[in-house]
Amino acid sequence: MSEPQRPPLDYLTATGYGNAPTQVKLAGIFNIVLGGISALAALLYVGMAVFMYVLFTRGIGGTTMPATAMPSLLGLPPQWFIGILYGGQGLLNVVAGTIEILAGMALLKRTPRAFGWGIVAITAAFLSSLSFSLFCILPLGTAVYTLVILCLERPRQFLRQQAAP
Repeated sequence: MSEPQRPPLDYLTATGYGNAPTQVKLAGIFNIVLGGISALAALLYVGMAVFMYVLFTRGIGGTTMPATAMPSLLGLPPQWFIGILYGGQGLLNVVAGTIEILAGMALLKRTPRAFGWGIVAITAAFLSSLSFSLFCILPLGTAVYTLVILCLERPRQFLRQQAAP
């Protein structure tokens, strides 16, 4: 039996970082996608806040009721509380999504502060998962992946090296 031929190894193109460039690029892409999903969740929460306002002021079935009569009739909290609840979750998702997109761009471009942006993106992803959104597992997965990648030695060395212009 003959030994299979090995592909030639070109030592001039090897970077010494292993698969760190791919890992950092994936972390950046995941954070950008998560930022977009957070923006969509924010739109959903704003829509829910408007829907609840219309529901509480106009009543069920088109009957006109005073704004204070509808919540008290059903034993619900006042309409301003519902608006603050959904609006606050929407605002939290907008802030977290913006931070995640900026951090993803910094990781992709390997800016001088990309490691710090990665840590901030992990925090924003955890905050985004606390908003009780439908997509709460995605921020946790992205945060854990980014945390693992930033804790490895080769990706940290790769991020320390200045990106080529």
